[in-house]
This record gives sequence, structure tokens and C-alpha cells, in this order.
Amino acid sequence: MKLYRYDLKTGELTGEMEAQKRPNGQDIVDVIGATVQQPPQTGEKQAARWTGEAWELVEDHRQTRDKGGVIVEGSGTAYWLPGDTWQTPARYLTELGPLPEGALLERPAKTPEDIEK
Repeated sequence: MKLYRYDLKTGELTGEMEAQKRPNGQDIVDVIGATVQQPPQTGEKQAARWTGEAWELVEDHRQTRDKGGVIVEGSGTAYWLPGDTWQTPARYLTELGPLPEGALLERPAKTPEDIEK
């Protein structure tokens, strides 16, 4: 029997494993940080999160890292907030969830004042 593991803090799906067996052959399914409920299929920029009762799909705009911990180029959703300028570096979420309200997906353009400098 498969168990689906999740992060105890965030509820995010972290993987799956086979349930261990008791001496009588029964599956051990009462494992902390795991459930027998199969998570939903995720789409692009989505993650499965365990609520304690069921899986839910949540937006996932975070950057991903390779096995060495290096950020994978092109991963994550770059965004800017109102008030940011063309010089403001792109922002990236570090947690699951939607982008902040008012987030801009394109770098702000230079203003006429910036061009004159």
C-alpha cells in the first residue's frame, strides 16, 4: 500500500513510500506526515497540499532548486509590486500560494525622467 508523504509545516506533498508491514501482515498506515489518500494531479505552477483532512491544489510560483541547491534558471514566477521601478530586481515567492494582489508580471518601464538621466 502506498503512503503519500507531506511536509508537517506546510502540508506540501513531498513524495510517496510503501507502507511497512506489521508481523501479522497488516499495513502500517498511521504514520506521522503521511496519508493513504492519493493526492490530485498537479498542473503547471500548482502543488498538492494536505489540509489534515484532504488534499487541495494550491498555486506554486516558487523557484525550484537542483540537487545541489542551485536555483534552476527560468523557474518560478518573477513579479514586481506597484511602486517598484525598472531597477527593482524581480521578486519570487518562497512559500506556496498566489502572487500578491496587484503583482505585475513585467518589469516596470523606464519613466521619461529615467530616460533623461
